[in-house]
Amino acid sequence: GLPISVSHEVAPIWREYERTSTTIADAYLKPLMERYVGSLSATLTEAGLTTPWTIMKSNGGAMLASGAALHPIQTAQSGPAGGMLVAAALGAQAGMPNLLTLDMGGTSADVGIIIGAAQRHTTEYEIEWGVPAAIPLIDIKSIGAGGGSIAWIDAGGFLRVGPESARAVPGPACYGLGGARPTVTDANLLLGRLDPDYFLGGRMRLDPSLAEAALQDLAGQAGMSTVDLASSIIEIANENMASAIKMVSLERGHDPRRFALFGFGGAGPLHAAAVARSLRMPRVLIPMYPG
Repeated sequence: GLPISVSHEVAPIWREYERTSTTIADAYLKPLMERYVGSLSATLTEAGLTTPWTIMKSNGGAMLASGAALHPIQTAQSGPAGGMLVAAALGAQAGMPNLLTLDMGGTSADVGIIIGAAQRHTTEYEIEWGVPAAIPLIDIKSIGAGGGSIAWIDAGGFLRVGPESARAVPGPACYGLGGARPTVTDANLLLGRLDPDYFLGGRMRLDPSLAEAALQDLAGQAGMSTVDLASSIIEIANENMASAIKMVSLERGHDPRRFALFGFGGAGPLHAAAVARSLRMPRVLIPMYPG
C-alpha cells in the first residue's frame, strides 16, 4: 500500500501503479478462473443443481460464480478470509472475542487479528514480490511458512526456512512423490510430532526414512545431527510466524498477551502452542473437526 512518507506529487503515480498491477493480475487469473468455474458449473449441473452458486470474496462476502470468473482478483485471499469468519464465530461462542489467528497450510501461514468478534478490513494487499493489488479484503498477513516450506542454508551459513515451498507436488520428501529437499513437515515427522500412519486421517502414509534422508545432507552442511536440524527448522518456522503475528498486533498497538491464539489450517494446530508460548499468549483455541 501507500507509505505515509510518500509526497502528494508521488501519490497519484503510486495509485495508478496499484490500479495497473491489479488489472494485470486480474487478467492473468481470468483464464484459470474461467476454466475452473466452467468445469465446476458443468459438474454441478450434471448433479442436478439448478440455482446459481457463489464463491467467497477476499472481503468475506460472496459473489456469483459467473462474476468471479470475470473478476477473479476479488477472490485472491478468499480461503484465508473464510477461515477468519469461522474463527470469529467460534471465538465468540467460546467466550474469546479477541483472537489472533494462525492459519498454517502447505505453502504459507496467514495471520490476522479479530477484536470484539470482528475482523479488520483493508484495501492494501501485496500479491507477491511487493506487487500491490487494490482490492477490498480482510486484513491478513501472509508469509512463506507452511508445511512444505523448504529449509536451506544461505550464503552466510545461516539456516533459513522458506519462502520457497515444495508445494503439493512433489511435496515434502516424506510424501514419497519425488520431493528430496527437507521441509517443515519432514522435520515434524522426524521429531515424532506427526503419526506416519494417520496423516490425513489415515488416508495417506508418510515415510520417515525419506524425511531423514532429506534432512541428512543439510545436517551435514550445518554440522549438526538430523534431530537437532529438525528442531532448528521447527523453531525458525515458529519464530517466523510469531514475527508475523507481532506485525498485526504489537505494531498496531495491541498486546498479544491479551488475546487467545486460534490455530487452524493443515498445520496451524501443530504449531500454535509453541507460537503462543513465544508470544506469552495465555490461551490457544483449536477447532475440533467431527469424524
